[in-house]
Amino acid sequence: MKTALALLLIVGACSTPLPPDDGSGAVGRVYISNTQILLLESFPVQVMVEVSGDLPSPCHELHWSSEDDGEKISVEVYSTVELGQVCAQVLSPFTVSIPVGSFSEGGRSVTVNEVVVGEFSI
Repeated sequence: MKTALALLLIVGACSTPLPPDDGSGAVGRVYISNTQILLLESFPVQVMVEVSGDLPSPCHELHWSSEDDGEKISVEVYSTVELGQVCAQVLSPFTVSIPVGSFSEGGRSVTVNEVVVGEFSI
């Protein structure tokens, strides 16, 4: 079991694309260990992607963006950190539920940092 978890962390870490730096600090990676698609009981159905993992340090702030092209929802999860900041170099765990849309019919495949995490159908 520990080997599988380590492989998931490596896959998540290696597949994390880095967005351009906006000048406010350095853009960093996140280490994703678990993802899950959540369908909330509402109408229209609200869809969220729950992502768990670790930030490189407690000074990193978690960020995300999502894009829906009509067939696939792409979620990008990354971190930023202020340059020159003194910080303990330990992993900082996180869990976040990212809203990706409301749907009354249809379905989509979902990726997180370019890794397919599943699909849903309403």
